[in-house]
Amino acid sequence: RYMSARSDEIRSFRNAIRRYTDYYNELLSLADGRHRELALSGMLSESFVMSIAVLWEGFVYDLLLACIVAAPSKYALNLQRRVTESLNTRFGKSISQLVRFSRPTRPRISSVTSLIDPEGHNLAFPSAEKLVERSNEWLSARYARKFASLSAGDQNFINFLIAIRNYLGHRS
Repeated sequence: RYMSARSDEIRSFRNAIRRYTDYYNELLSLADGRHRELALSGMLSESFVMSIAVLWEGFVYDLLLACIVAAPSKYALNLQRRVTESLNTRFGKSISQLVRFSRPTRPRISSVTSLIDPEGHNLAFPSAEKLVERSNEWLSARYARKFASLSAGDQNFINFLIAIRNYLGHRS
């Protein structure tokens, strides 16, 4: 089940990249020879890069969700630990011991989404290092290993993409 979901996510991401690239090239050709060609080309390029960066963020988010749904035990243990720590901090150990935590064994994607992202924002990671860290906290070793094995070049590219997205989105 997971392999199919993962393959679908990857295929969908690749198809979207191709589609966006085709749109960009078509629009760029329309700007060719125009009075404001340079300005139009710059605006199109910024929009294209931003779209690709946002598409990538969504892809990573969906891939993490698919991995958690496929093997939820590590995420459930991590969630239980965080909830227990929060209860201990806010109400004390005697109260937190009264609370029973029911870990989902076969969660739906909607359940995992609401657990990971209760406010309805897509998760964005500030760096490749943070992405790897979260995958190690949330995912079974089988899936976390894929993120942990990103090469230095892959991590540099991810950090570059995040920096470009932040610059284009916030000029920061």
